[in-house]
Amino acid sequence: MEQLNGERLLNELCVDYLKTGSSFGALSDGAIKQLMQQGRVYALKAGDTLFEAGAPGDSFFIVLKGSLTYIR
Repeated sequence: MEQLNGERLLNELCVDYLKTGSSFGALSDGAIKQLMQQGRVYALKAGDTLFEAGAPGDSFFIVLKGSLTYIR
């Protein structure tokens, strides 16, 4: 798992692209920019683990591109 620069990714993807997703669709441009600039953005490869079972539920994740599999 690699942490990406959220502001750089925002410039590459643009707010309009992010608004096509259900999680960002109802947010203002400013809210999306703040999330991308102040949140953490990760790139995962096949086989990477985002979180383990039993990990604290103190964060949330939004998939910008691709898909995830949940295995319990």
